[in-house]
Amino acid sequence: PLMVYPGTEAYRWAQEENYLVTRDFSHWVTPEGLHHCVVSRPGLTNEDLVAFCDRARREFYLRPAYVGRKLLQSLSDSQECKRLIKGAWSLSRHLLKAPSSGKC
Repeated sequence: PLMVYPGTEAYRWAQEENYLVTRDFSHWVTPEGLHHCVVSRPGLTNEDLVAFCDRARREFYLRPAYVGRKLLQSLSDSQECKRLIKGAWSLSRHLLKAPSSGKC
């Protein structure tokens, strides 16, 4: 949901406000290649941010209208069907998993 990269204004802001969970860059990415959310604020933690984004993704991508439109697209174009299956598989691992623990 929010990545602050060294050298950016956002990173300087997070550093000055003591919002960085860690400054050890080896902890910024999971073994699966997902980003850890490293910004945690009072009243809005990194876990809260990730949970919000996970919920928003589920609500958007699992809407019946969206799913129906994608199914229709896959029927009319075999390449699109392959792409959608691959994307759905990848997305389902993240959308249908248990609530996150600070991973984006």
